[in-house]
Order: sequence, then C-alpha cells, then structure tokens
Amino acid sequence: MPEAFYARIEDTLAALRREGTFKTMRFLEGPLAGHADVEGVGRVLVMCSNDYLGFAAHPDLGNGSTAWGGNFGTGNMVVDDNVAGNLTFTINATTPGNAMVIYIDSVTGGFSDNSTFSDAGDGLRSAISGWSGSARSGLNLPFAADYAIAADSGYAGLWQLAAGGNNSLVWKATVGSLPSSGSVLSL
Repeated sequence: MPEAFYARIEDTLAALRREGTFKTMRFLEGPLAGHADVEGVGRVLVMCSNDYLGFAAHPDLGNGSTAWGGNFGTGNMVVDDNVAGNLTFTINATTPGNAMVIYIDSVTGGFSDNSTFSDAGDGLRSAISGWSGSARSGLNLPFAADYAIAADSGYAGLWQLAAGGNNSLVWKATVGSLPSSGSVLSL
C-alpha cells in the first residue's frame, strides 16, 4: 500500500513539472522590503507583504534612538488604511513636544534631501525643513518628495516643498489634528 501511495505522489509531481505548474520555494537574499532580491530570480517588486513600503528595513525608523531628532526614537508608528482610502497613524512617542513629518512623492521632480529648506517660520515648518534658524538636522530621502504632512500635539497640515527661507514652504491644507492627550492622526 505505501509503495502505491508514493508512486502516485511521484506521478503527480512529475505531471506538475511537465505542465510547468510545480512550485518551488524561493528564498530572499536580503531583507524583505518594497523591492527584494530573490534567489535565482533577481530584484522583484514585493506586492504581497505588510512591509510593501519598506519601513521594516529603513535605517531611520525604529532605530533605538532616545529622541526623535528626525527618527522615531524609542516610540513607534503604525500606519493602517481602510477600504475608504483613509490612513490612520498611531504614534507612541516617549518624548512629548515633537513633530512628526511624512514626506510624499506625488509627481515627477522634487527634493531628495532638505539641504535647501531653511523655513523656521513656525514649529512645523522647522520640522519639515530640519532648520531651527541656527542649526540643521539633515535628511536624505530614498525618493524625491514634493509635499510633506507635518503634525504636532494639536495640528496637522500639508505643505508643498520649496527651497528658501522663512515661509517658503507653501501651506496647502489642514489635514487633521493630534489631540494632546491621544496619539492617533486620521487623514
């Protein structure tokens, strides 16, 4: 009886190979991200992972720093979307009084770093530009951003990025608020 069972399995596997429908396990050659290197295939776009944005391997997120200073430090951020197209950001930051900035690449062109932004017109503009009026916190992006959403404990807005000094970042809209007692921003 076992010999017949094993023979049927071998026949089935052989048929799958002949038909080109036999599946083999393919292994990653590095971290899983928006793009990944797959053994025997090369670089592929990953569209079936919870990490399709590549945040898990990003050096500035969850890096264990003790203050935000451009990173999330010892806090964390969870991004969730729903079928209506809304995004919810749940932020757990251990250092109060900081701003969160999300850079957006929506059109051709843009900025891959913040070296030309010197807008310290208010706290959120300063957070976007990385410029305090006397010191810079440098930022290099893996894409060319055109817009930024910035949020602090009471307000969230959308700005169009532009090189220049105070008030050069173009405010576009209020997009939500982060209540001072909570940590959820819904867009």
